[in-house]
Amino acid sequence: MTKKELIDAYEDWFSKYHWSLIGTLTFRGSPSSSRADRIFRSWISEMKQGDGTKNFHWVRVTEHGSFGDNLHYHVVIGGLRDGSKWPWMLRWDELAGSADIFYYRPYAGGLAYMLKTARPDRDFEIDFDLS
Repeated sequence: MTKKELIDAYEDWFSKYHWSLIGTLTFRGSPSSSRADRIFRSWISEMKQGDGTKNFHWVRVTEHGSFGDNLHYHVVIGGLRDGSKWPWMLRWDELAGSADIFYYRPYAGGLAYMLKTARPDRDFEIDFDLS
């Protein structure tokens, strides 16, 4: 399997879902991977409780930057009642750092961008809840 085939397969799978938001979440300082994960899970749990429907779902891809020293997440989120990005951008700022969140447009290439680090010959840090 090539890199393109892997990315295309993920993109085909994820494009079957209705997404509301897409974005990049960064951190102040340099948290450990486990601390960053705890912060994310707290934030996404708050979002689910505050604005999620029974169809709430998300995908997160972890990146470490070119030199491995810039931990950040790319996310897509769906299943929201209101779907406003503003409270969640502000909440991420309170918890962790900067949130560049946009309203999802299916044909803007967001899923492919988010999956750009996927390679069949190495680990790919992806997590999701598609229930």
